[in-house]
Amino acid sequence: MKSLILSLDQNMSNIFNYFLCDEKDTIHNFIINDSNEQTLKLYNKNSCLVNENSLLSEYDFVFMFLEPLHFVDNHMYTKWLPSGNTVIKSSASTTIEDYRNNCRKYKNILSKIKYSKIIIVDTSDRSIYKDGGFEFIRSNICSQIDLILKREYRRTYEYSYKKENVKPFPYMTFSSEHVKKFYIDPYHEKNIHGRLNCSTWAGAELYRVELGLRDEWVNRYYMLRAIEKLDNSIVKVNLPRDQYMECFKKFKMFIHLNGTGHLCHRFFEGLSTDTLMLWQENDVILPSSFHELCVFEHPEEYAHKVNILKTNVYAFNEAYAHQRELIKKYFNQKYIKDFIFNSLK
Repeated sequence: MKSLILSLDQNMSNIFNYFLCDEKDTIHNFIINDSNEQTLKLYNKNSCLVNENSLLSEYDFVFMFLEPLHFVDNHMYTKWLPSGNTVIKSSASTTIEDYRNNCRKYKNILSKIKYSKIIIVDTSDRSIYKDGGFEFIRSNICSQIDLILKREYRRTYEYSYKKENVKPFPYMTFSSEHVKKFYIDPYHEKNIHGRLNCSTWAGAELYRVELGLRDEWVNRYYMLRAIEKLDNSIVKVNLPRDQYMECFKKFKMFIHLNGTGHLCHRFFEGLSTDTLMLWQENDVILPSSFHELCVFEHPEEYAHKVNILKTNVYAFNEAYAHQRELIKKYFNQKYIKDFIFNSLK
């Protein structure tokens, strides 16, 4: 099997190289905006970086990293951090036209090869789709779209996915460092009960409710304030990423609160430390549910469940074993690769 990965940066290629890794397969990587091979992580001997002169004439599968919504929607948004009375104005790193121009380069590559299937990998935090994005892709990049793998696939917005073959893809990490710590070399705790019997939190305490962007609403600040009033044992960590990931290993539980995207960095980072996750309920589609004691909708439910986990060792062990089994069964390279190609059938 021969696959070509087209991306604008090496980070995404690094991740997908791992998912597709197989000694029997050929994986070529074409990076539109960067050709520094030194930082590209290749997981098998048949994977390599290519340029226009070294492309094969034909591939079985082409994977393109695209965010369909970005072709038609590049809003300026506001994030408010109430704790510091801070307002942060932010925008996407490129304009719509810049993004379109970059992705038109994909068309040039596709014109040089033959291929059987086109798969789009959508890593956007935005959940909703707009038809204009797909229209642009079909008119300006390729008319064929066989599959879309979407990390932020939410049940609420399934209506916007129905015109395309969109599948939930919560396995897509945010960085190649996550691949190493979550998939390749995760930490395995030998004695979880030797840790501090409380939960920890790390992350920006965001609050954002903006008209017209309901799929990006986030209320971490007030959720966390309410939880703290009911559970005063929470330890908040304000450290660089490599340090707070080590810090997680001191605690039995960590809290995952919805961000602008509901599947956040903490999901992969916290679970890679073999810490029990307390997951704020949301509509992201996962391959299976976490234990009922680990999912909460409101602060009172959190307080009730975390008290059971802290005081009932049998309940904790059951929830912890369930999490380990879920990660082992679904979040592994073989399952993910099979999921991708079975989704094409």
